[in-house]
Amino acid sequence: MSNAAQHRVVSLLLPLVLVFMPWTSIHAEGVTWDFSANSKFSDIMFGETADPIVYTEDKTPAYVLTRFVIEGESADDWIEAFEVLDTLRKSSPKTLEGWYEQFREQGEQNCPGGEWHVIAQSDNSLTFERRTSDCEPFEGQHALYRVLYGKKEIFTLIATRKGAMDEATRSDWLDVLESAVIR
Repeated sequence: MSNAAQHRVVSLLLPLVLVFMPWTSIHAEGVTWDFSANSKFSDIMFGETADPIVYTEDKTPAYVLTRFVIEGESADDWIEAFEVLDTLRKSSPKTLEGWYEQFREQGEQNCPGGEWHVIAQSDNSLTFERRTSDCEPFEGQHALYRVLYGKKEIFTLIATRKGAMDEATRSDWLDVLESAVIR
């Protein structure tokens, strides 16, 4: 990696480190994942994208959301995005099944009739997908989720594409999601 590329990686990651530093001092858990399965995401993380769009919403202690815009014009005007949502367990259902049911009920209230499919489940993680058609004011989306239940936190990783997600992209995102672990 060239010095310029290394500088871009540091300049991209430094704001994230500074944002998560206060969060990690309060919370001992974190999540890591291998982003290399998705070339566009890898380009963002390794500084190959000229002007990466990374948005962070810090509502500590309720949640911290980080959105990486894979394709789009801004944090609000995107076509494809990867999000990491970190919330505390104490205000959530005690089980993954309870979390999923609550999430699904809220999703159906916001956009009835979407397709839901559980892909994989273990004691502390759940991977599922949701496809929606147009729901005013939102357009249809295809999203893949990986929920990891830690001791004190819940990490939700979300790969979303507005419109249809092709099978190759879906497979790449599933590889990224399945690599996620709590540290």
